[in-house]
Amino acid sequence: MPTPKSALRIEYLARRQGLPAATAAAHATAISQRVLEALSADCRCVGGYAAFRHEVPVQKILQELAARGIKTALPCVVEPNQPLVFRRWEPGNPLVKGPFNTEQPEVSAPLALPDVLLVPVLVFDRRGHRIGFGAGYYDRTLQRLREQKSLRLAIGVAYSLQESKSLPADKHDEKLNMIVTEKEIIRVTP
Repeated sequence: MPTPKSALRIEYLARRQGLPAATAAAHATAISQRVLEALSADCRCVGGYAAFRHEVPVQKILQELAARGIKTALPCVVEPNQPLVFRRWEPGNPLVKGPFNTEQPEVSAPLALPDVLLVPVLVFDRRGHRIGFGAGYYDRTLQRLREQKSLRLAIGVAYSLQESKSLPADKHDEKLNMIVTEKEIIRVTP
């Protein structure tokens, strides 16, 4: 019998995959504009992700930030069950295959320490809880970056149809500071 989180993953992945391509592209453009509005001019390094499995693409956001002179980075899986490591990435830099069929910067790319993180989301609620694919990489990463006091802002990036009224939360689940959809910017109160 699936756990409540497993059932939500199945349901919301189907919702996201069911979004027509033209609608997803229009929503992604609106989300990109909202994320850029939400970011302060003093961010030093923004960590994004290489979208897969119908995640909201953030490449346009990273391109715009790089054009503004802000450092950008992408995550790398280094070891199972460990936090992600971020490596510098700029538009046009090559990506290599990583675990779980993801794409990540080459090992030769310099390490980076993001102060703002764009987090892929499968399901979210307005309290800042999120569900991803279940491997826990982002929870461990957010925890480590917060312990190091380097992370100022964790922004969930999602389509509005990925919202749930309430999500089950475990003790190890790390909350987002903000969720950006094509409709709105949701600021999570601490």
